[in-house]
Amino acid sequence: EYIVLADITIAADSSDGLVLIQDQLSLEREQYLYELETRAGQEAVNRSIAKRRATLMNVPGGYWTLSNQPRAVHYARSGYLDLQPTGRFLLASDGYSRAVDLFHLASWRDLLAGEQPDVYRTLEELRQVESSDPHRKAFPRVTTNDDATLLLLQVRSPGKSHGDRL
Repeated sequence: EYIVLADITIAADSSDGLVLIQDQLSLEREQYLYELETRAGQEAVNRSIAKRRATLMNVPGGYWTLSNQPRAVHYARSGYLDLQPTGRFLLASDGYSRAVDLFHLASWRDLLAGEQPDVYRTLEELRQVESSDPHRKAFPRVTTNDDATLLLLQVRSPGKSHGDRL
């Protein structure tokens, strides 16, 4: 069972293959803000972000974050995944998702199949690409870098040692 708010991505090995649960609105918003900055400058982006937060954050028809609004949980995306008996799933912040969606440094399947060093290597590559494009021209985005968090988990069959590492 999962429940997701805001711009978190879930990728999972399920009985139906790769399942990706992602907020497309966040990806579209990022592109819109970059285009707005190109046309009207950073101040226009700042005004747009402030207006969006004031009028759309945590209101019906807007977007939801837990923030200081516990009722946001009622607007979360939720469901069930039929995971493989020894399958993996991951949760990624929008900053880490950039490695896949924007920079194409890895695929969700790569990250699910990877080991700990692969996940770290992808993060290092992400930070290198971000810093090599500080003006965000090669890879259009609102900020040079963002939080980058990834949680990779493996489903274990009963009887397996909990001390085993991924």
